[in-house]
Amino acid sequence: MLFFLISVVVFLILALIAIRISFSKTAISEADTSPILRTSGIYSIIRKDPKEQISQVKPTIEEIRKYIERLNVDNNDSDTTMFSTAEIDCLIRNWNESLSRNIKTIEDGDNNGVAFYYYNFKPEKCPVCSDYLKMGQYVTREEIFQHPQIIPPFHIGCTCNIMAHTGNNEIQDATEIGMIPLFKNEIAPRLPDWKMIPQSNAVRGTV
Repeated sequence: MLFFLISVVVFLILALIAIRISFSKTAISEADTSPILRTSGIYSIIRKDPKEQISQVKPTIEEIRKYIERLNVDNNDSDTTMFSTAEIDCLIRNWNESLSRNIKTIEDGDNNGVAFYYYNFKPEKCPVCSDYLKMGQYVTREEIFQHPQIIPPFHIGCTCNIMAHTGNNEIQDATEIGMIPLFKNEIAPRLPDWKMIPQSNAVRGTV
């Protein structure tokens, strides 16, 4: 009788161990199918086409055009047009080209496993963005996923671009060249309102 009881206890213990191992394997399997990719044991990188998110945080072309046209209507000087049709078209074309270029930079970076990106101004420093971020500040790919609004352009006439940082040792390289993170304590930074236009572009003939 004692032998039988011992056998039952041993059997139950082995059954519990088997069930626990089974659950552990299931959890690991589910984690493997997650879209999160671990890199360097610190950052979890989520790679998703930025086009799927960008429309939720950026104005449409129609919104931009209506806003600029409204500036002309609200202009106190009835004898002066702030923006001609050609200038409005130029601002919208530059917005589209900038957005497409920055999205492509991220898409190409995803194909090459880029984990970090930094900001640059081209062709010249943006007088609006310079009050919000510095050239060389960097962000992680996950931060871009979590906050797609940090993809340039940030406002009408913006010259800011996001660039892939392709150094072998991302953190060390960034520190050595004086790059600092855009995010502080995982808090999304304050960025320009898209309706802000550089003063040089707000005068007819200078677009």
